[in-house]
Amino acid sequence: HKELSLTSRAVLSKYFSPELTGLFLKNAQIERDCPKGDLCGLDFDPILGSQDFDEHLNFQLHITEATPPQAGRFEARFKLFNTEKPEHEQVLVFQLVQLKNGWRIDDIIYTKEKTTLRAVLTAIIDEAAHLKE
Repeated sequence: HKELSLTSRAVLSKYFSPELTGLFLKNAQIERDCPKGDLCGLDFDPILGSQDFDEHLNFQLHITEATPPQAGRFEARFKLFNTEKPEHEQVLVFQLVQLKNGWRIDDIIYTKEKTTLRAVLTAIIDEAAHLKE
């Protein structure tokens, strides 16, 4: 039930690879530079892969090796709403990398949207750069 600061290098580097941390920090700068009233940057919770979820969620996480098995790739299944049926579970694939200071998230695959966290952040950064031109 804690919100993760996606603007602090110290916090981000505890959970994410250096590359993904850098993308998050670029996104944070875009959000800071955003004109008042506009929506800039990530508009969803990247860990849950959603904008909406029950505030008092009865969170039950099921983690398995991804199919087909790949080194450092794990599938996470959970419900975003207490009333959801099992077939409406959120299914995310976390790609982890082992660094000298431990395992870190290097990407998240959003299976329903058929995209990745890296792709979303890169698109946001590219669009912001294009708008500055």
